[in-house]
Amino acid sequence: MRTNNGGLIAAGALFRYEGNLPKVGVFPFAPKRRSDFAQITSEIGANKEAQFVSTLQVSVGRIMAAAVFILGLSLNISGQNAGLSAAAAQDKPAGEGTTFTLPELVYGNPDAPITIVEYASLTCPHCAAFHSDVLPDVKTKLLDTGKARLVFRHFPLDQIALRASVLVSCVPPERSTAMLDVLFSTQSTWARSQDPVAALARIGRGAGMSDAYITGCYENQPLIEAVIAERLEAEKTHQVESTPSFVIEGKLYRGGMTAEKMAVVVESLAK
Repeated sequence: MRTNNGGLIAAGALFRYEGNLPKVGVFPFAPKRRSDFAQITSEIGANKEAQFVSTLQVSVGRIMAAAVFILGLSLNISGQNAGLSAAAAQDKPAGEGTTFTLPELVYGNPDAPITIVEYASLTCPHCAAFHSDVLPDVKTKLLDTGKARLVFRHFPLDQIALRASVLVSCVPPERSTAMLDVLFSTQSTWARSQDPVAALARIGRGAGMSDAYITGCYENQPLIEAVIAERLEAEKTHQVESTPSFVIEGKLYRGGMTAEKMAVVVESLAK
């Protein structure tokens, strides 16, 4: 479980991009207490203990390329016929220059009677483990049966996670969970690479985004504010402090949950 151990900064502060790194700007609707993302983590992938030999780098590169190719197939997009929307065709992300509404990332029937809200960071290994090891069973026990739905919400713990969340939010809503799944399944590759930002861009290109479109996403201030506001709302409303965290019908559950535990909670609420 990854925790939010940032310090205190001035009321209403958030990050604005300047070049490759964010700087502090003003967000008038933020609560008085929030985390300083810049101090949470150093550059992703700077693990000196992990010295990959060239053959392993090639293997990892092939795995990542294959995952991106699979994503491209699942999104049914390629080349000039990316179909990301009219805004994408113009290399201008939807929402730029306006108030951005994040797409709701829903697994299962949107009309299911019980809602499980997952707060996760895309660079959190425990979150990736939940998606790879637990979520398939949750789908079988609860989502596919119509007993519950799972809604993913962004809780970025560092700068790279913030960029990844922005990238997911630039994908058309009907395809965003597919992008989310690929980012979690390949997290150990792109998040630990020497250049995570470039690795994310490669995944974006594999999903049919142009470089100009990806840059537009990263520079879309209303989108960035919307992602950060989602985290701030989780801190304020549900006291979320770490990832993954789950809110089921208003009650907070910290740390990884098993499918069995979720089923018990859901079944108790359904009575």
